[in-house]
Amino acid sequence: MNSETAIGGGRHILIEKRKLYARVTGALHPAPSVILIAGGGGTTDTWTAIQDAIAEHSPVLSYDRAGLGRSDSADEPQSLDDMLRDLLILMAEAQFQPPFILVGHSVGGLHARKLANIISNDLAGIVLVDSSHDEQVWRLGEACPEILDLEYGPIWRYDGAMRRLGWLLDGERSTWALDVPLTVIEHRRTGRANPFPTLSEDIFFAFEETWHAMQQDLAGRSAQGRLLEAWMSGHGICASQPELVVEAIADIVRDRCQTELR
Repeated sequence: MNSETAIGGGRHILIEKRKLYARVTGALHPAPSVILIAGGGGTTDTWTAIQDAIAEHSPVLSYDRAGLGRSDSADEPQSLDDMLRDLLILMAEAQFQPPFILVGHSVGGLHARKLANIISNDLAGIVLVDSSHDEQVWRLGEACPEILDLEYGPIWRYDGAMRRLGWLLDGERSTWALDVPLTVIEHRRTGRANPFPTLSEDIFFAFEETWHAMQQDLAGRSAQGRLLEAWMSGHGICASQPELVVEAIADIVRDRCQTELR
């Protein structure tokens, strides 16, 4: 294995000439392997409480994408395909075996969904935590473009850049579907402060309504899908209500083990 020990019980894994930081915990045994994929600027630290709990019964991998946390930067800005290739190499180098449970927060949910297409035959289930949606850029662009301007800057208006990152454009509809357990957890804290203080409450309301509709759509992409609402959380569910994520993962592990015993 091309790896070396790093701080905090993790390791740096060599990918070509770059080192990516990964935290691997839990025994490597036949239970489903859990892959944790953080959102935008998130790192392994996003998952600490969740990973420690899940590692009691399953092997778990979290990691820092290129240029984040303790990982080296890539030579050029990465496309979604580049990031998924890195993750697949990490999974192999860490000796993780199928079946896999993919868990993604925010844009990490988009990554998890795309990875599910690649490893569909080895997929045990997916947990999406306040996840991004393939149609997010154009849907929010129609409902509340001001929020995209704040979050992404002008780059969201460049189709080529957005396409490289996995977003659908200009009214394109996602057609993916799964036949595995799928749990979507969305933030639903009532009365929370507008996180975009420079924007009006009307714009914030349009964002919340559009986001909720996208979460409902994600949950409907599998006949085994369900939508859970995190009533005590904003977007940072992994920190504010990690127990919801832990239980969602544990449910899939239990279902898988029971199925294999039949």
